[in-house]
Amino acid sequence: MYGWRGRIGILLPCANTTMEPEFNRLAAEIPGLGIHCTRMHLEVTAEGDITTEYLLDMERLATKTVVSELAHANVGVIVYGCTSGSFVGGPGWDGEIIEGIRKKTGIATTTATTAVVAALRAFNARKVALGTPYDDEITGLGKAFLESEGFEVVNAIGLDIVPQLADAPVGLAYQLGRKVDTPRADCVFISCTHFATIDVIGMLESDLGKPVISANQASFWHALQILGVKARLSRYGSLFEGVSI
Repeated sequence: MYGWRGRIGILLPCANTTMEPEFNRLAAEIPGLGIHCTRMHLEVTAEGDITTEYLLDMERLATKTVVSELAHANVGVIVYGCTSGSFVGGPGWDGEIIEGIRKKTGIATTTATTAVVAALRAFNARKVALGTPYDDEITGLGKAFLESEGFEVVNAIGLDIVPQLADAPVGLAYQLGRKVDTPRADCVFISCTHFATIDVIGMLESDLGKPVISANQASFWHALQILGVKARLSRYGSLFEGVSI
């Protein structure tokens, strides 16, 4: 039986080709862990861009429909696997998503944004450098959300490359982490679950000398916390090396 130790369910934007493989790679190092995904419909513009309204529409539709399908997989935790989609509604939006999914399914839930906040607090971070693939508007919303949670965002860079993320080289996340970091930052956060990051987090931490968090890494870690699965993973950042909440 797969998932005998725990099953993680992911609600995934339909075009996201990164979160599921990264979760499966992390899960492969933990015996008995299962990963199960359901995709959410997300509209894009003719240029392939994502708007705030499209992100809000995705959540409304998913909470009403596909989340029930995911619940049938008997998962122990549901991850709303879209970072921008879980902060775009402003302060407390991630909590509203969690509450809606819990009411619909009765299953413990987190979002990518909720997980990132938990990870930052696990490191006692206060000042954050924020790197994203988003445009200026959505990057600004992410900055505002983190500030509403009590963090000071000391630098923020948005690459405006969301339509090209599926083909982005893995080294791009490393380069962004180096670029956005400042001496004032306690921690570097690389946003977006469609951004490939897990192969560079350990290198970034070594080179920057501080914790580095990514949306996928934090989401996986937080799901383990909720499941009560204790595991230390090497190579994927200090978040997996004994930090707990």
